[in-house]
Amino acid sequence: MEGRKIRRYEGRLFTVKSLFSFPPTLLSSDNPLPHSLPQGRKAEKSTSRFTLHTSLKKRAAFTLAEVLITLGIIGVVAAMTMPSLIQKHREKVTVTRLKKVYSTLSQALVAAINENGTPDLWDSYQYEDEEESEDTITRFAVKNLVKQLKIAKDCGYESKGCFVAGGYKNLAGSAERDFENLNNRYYKLVLADGTLLAIEGYGANSVADDNRNYGEIWVDINGKAGPNTSGKDLFLFLYKKYKVVPYGYDKTDKSLKSLGCIPKGNGGINCTAWVLINENMDYLHCDDLSWTGKKTCK
Repeated sequence: MEGRKIRRYEGRLFTVKSLFSFPPTLLSSDNPLPHSLPQGRKAEKSTSRFTLHTSLKKRAAFTLAEVLITLGIIGVVAAMTMPSLIQKHREKVTVTRLKKVYSTLSQALVAAINENGTPDLWDSYQYEDEEESEDTITRFAVKNLVKQLKIAKDCGYESKGCFVAGGYKNLAGSAERDFENLNNRYYKLVLADGTLLAIEGYGANSVADDNRNYGEIWVDINGKAGPNTSGKDLFLFLYKKYKVVPYGYDKTDKSLKSLGCIPKGNGGINCTAWVLINENMDYLHCDDLSWTGKKTCK
């Protein structure tokens, strides 16, 4: 029999009884390495790599109860935070859509002015036909603006189907406008992107100047989807001699509170300027906002 030989295997010392033995025998108290251990001290026994790896895996695992408790905590936190996150996302979408329609209306007015002159001239031909009523003149004037828009559905003054049945509410919960049943007042249409418009012309009997309002444009930024409430998805613009302006453009705290956004139960029609300029709808969440002071609930 060959004499025992000392070999190192994966960082440990072994005795090899045969050149062909595998794995080699681990040094133990029965086969100590001569001259390598203090006298009277035995080599410690070692756990195999497989046993050690299995033990670590068992220690790192979670029990079913621990997993269920963790998932429950995550669910509770999500239930508390998700409504607020969804609401904030919807408000950001509203701001973006309102900016887009503001740009669309402004470009349409510029195109109408280039083609027909400024709005104070749109119904000047009333003097050419004295029998034509002011209402008819106003209708023709509105069409100068309408024909510059990309329209998916044109309801005009008489037809229904462009706006929601039953009308709109304001932030206080009271009735605002029922455009479907205001046939002689608003020209109603649906834009190619789904935006709803109701346009009213004011006529030319007032003094014509740069600051005069020549008409109003109601905008539902998300079609018939709801909530169909002024200050949430229904907004109001005015068109003047050279430009379209958002309602509440005077940026006074008096208008903000009297017809607009604060307190939360107020009308909502003056919120248009607030949304475009401050890029938020925080008037839905706190009542201490101001044009001259606090402009966000944070």
